[in-house]
Amino acid sequence: MIDGRIGIIGAMDVEVEGIIERMVSAERREIGGSVFYSGKLCGHDIVVSQSGMGKVASAVCAQTMILEYSPACLINTGIGGTLSHDIGVLDVIVAERVVQHDFDLTSWGYKPGEIQELERAFFECDKSVCDGLCAAAKKLGIKCRPGIVASGDQFIADDAKKAWIRDTFGADVCEMEGAAIGQVCYMRGVPFCVLRTMSDGGGDDAKMTYDTFKPIAARQSVDVIVEFIKSL
Repeated sequence: MIDGRIGIIGAMDVEVEGIIERMVSAERREIGGSVFYSGKLCGHDIVVSQSGMGKVASAVCAQTMILEYSPACLINTGIGGTLSHDIGVLDVIVAERVVQHDFDLTSWGYKPGEIQELERAFFECDKSVCDGLCAAAKKLGIKCRPGIVASGDQFIADDAKKAWIRDTFGADVCEMEGAAIGQVCYMRGVPFCVLRTMSDGGGDDAKMTYDTFKPIAARQSVDVIVEFIKSL
């Protein structure tokens, strides 16, 4: 499925620390303000980094990881807000494709999210990795399905905005990094995928739910990543 090193990026420490703790012979290296840990996990070469929140930070981290470590595949792990009525808190969505919901050239005649130079709004995830992550989640007894992840530099905590993102892009999850990483990977020819465990419902009460479920959801995403790598 993957022939080479696996890159893993999470925005927050809670999204990657559980992976770093399980690595063998992890080597720490700081590059341009980002910290990378390279080593072994379940016998496979991996490199892990905490990017920081938002599209710019995650794109910079992904670009640096690709240039410095040449991963065969890059996985963005973490938490997100559900946009779909059939996805609950602590359910998992693995992206089939990603889109930036706040990229807007509609006044120039483009579709919402469409990037002029790339002539697309959506970036396709690697199907074999998507299938493998879904299988790993289900093996752990976690409700999971493929879906569409929408990214933007906003924490969505508004019912109307949630409905707009869902209806405009057909998205199942909102978060702040995946599509930026997806764009970098697309431009650099690196297969990628995005995994999200739901920490909140993306609506008016999202902040309260997020504060309660963030650590649980993040640990669950880590468990799925580890189970996936173990299965390779």
